[in-house]
Amino acid sequence: MLTEVVKPGYFEDDTIPELTAEDLEAFEMICRIKPKKNPTTGQVPGSTIDWEIMKPLPKRKTAAVAVADEGFVEGEDEPDPPAPF
Repeated sequence: MLTEVVKPGYFEDDTIPELTAEDLEAFEMICRIKPKKNPTTGQVPGSTIDWEIMKPLPKRKTAAVAVADEGFVEGEDEPDPPAPF
C-alpha cells in the first residue's frame, strides 16, 4: 500500500531491476512472526512476517592474533631463563 502512495506503479516499473538473494546478503531484517488471521472468520490459517527494520549487517572486526613473544631476538641474545616456580 505504501508504494502506491509514495510511488504508484513501483512494482510494475520495468526499469527497476529485480532483487536477487545476493542483493540482500549483507542485510539483516528485524521482524516477528504473527498469526495470519482471516478477518471474516477469525481463523488462523497460517503465519505472516511483520517487519519494520532492514539494515546493513555490521562490519566484521578483524580478530587480533596473539603471537608468543620469546623475549629475545634470535642471533642477538639468549632466551630468558624459565621462571622458577
